[in-house]
Amino acid sequence: MRVFLLIIAILFVGNKWMFSQQIPVFSMMNTDEFIYNPAYAGANPYLTAHAKQRLQYLGVDYAPNTQMISVESSISGRNFGIGGYFINETNGVLGKMQGMATYAYHIPLADETSLSFGVSVGIHQLRTIAGRMILHNMDDNLLNTQTNQRKSFFNSNAGMLLHGEMYYVGYSLLNTFNTDYSIYSGSQLDQQFHHHMHYGLKFYSGTDGLITLSGRHVLTKGLPAWHQFGVLYDYNERFFGGLQFRWGDAIIGMVGAKIWDELRFYYAYDFGVGGYRSANSGSHELSLIYQFHYDPIYSKDKKRYSNKVHRGWKISFKKKPKLVMPEELPDSP
Repeated sequence: MRVFLLIIAILFVGNKWMFSQQIPVFSMMNTDEFIYNPAYAGANPYLTAHAKQRLQYLGVDYAPNTQMISVESSISGRNFGIGGYFINETNGVLGKMQGMATYAYHIPLADETSLSFGVSVGIHQLRTIAGRMILHNMDDNLLNTQTNQRKSFFNSNAGMLLHGEMYYVGYSLLNTFNTDYSIYSGSQLDQQFHHHMHYGLKFYSGTDGLITLSGRHVLTKGLPAWHQFGVLYDYNERFFGGLQFRWGDAIIGMVGAKIWDELRFYYAYDFGVGGYRSANSGSHELSLIYQFHYDPIYSKDKKRYSNKVHRGWKISFKKKPKLVMPEELPDSP
């Protein structure tokens, strides 16, 4: 615990580094850890498929609009995980797409604790949306309003994660290639490093409740820092509710439920607290997450859990449960 608190204290040191939104910002970041830290790939003993839609600043023309799909999984009998994700964003007259592939290696330190390292590599593409441009001079030689301009470049992320059943703390460096790029001749933009730090503590509330307290900090040289804190309540892995605060920007309410088998639905709403809140009706975010669990007895064949046999099991970093066959049960007295 002292090591955990020491790491948290270190996260607040170095205020000369600040934040910029060159990475996607989601309300339910606790469901998107894999996107921000590649060390999460395969950290849990199941495959996760995730689809998300985020609509920001409703009521504002051409406001930010983001779609994301991702898949990540542990590999049966191995200490590594793999995954990938695709994100599409539009914001005003600009758009961005990114596709990344991820690999992570997990080192067991104790029965319920692991140290993980991960890396993501892929392609980012920036583009203009010509149909949204309104210029004072439509014949401007610098801007082509007839076709979309595109610029693609290589990018990568790297991260590490110390995690146990009831806590986690991680650090990742996003945009590790400090790329200079330009969409139009004469314009020059820099792809900045993003230092991303996050942590969480979990504790049980009664027999069916689990509470997670979390914090997150994104820092980039030259721009304002981004800090986010939250609490999430999980009732028996069936119903979820939470509240988060993004410093100086928004209060975020979140609800969710298991709607079928291992399919979960989440919804979040951002209540703006900055000066821009009167000009829009907030931001909405929808997520669908499906977890594919594998039977530990037939893990080499990757057969999924049978709900009829394993219903009620909770997957954590504890040792895998053993299936007791009827003939192995003790005789009744």
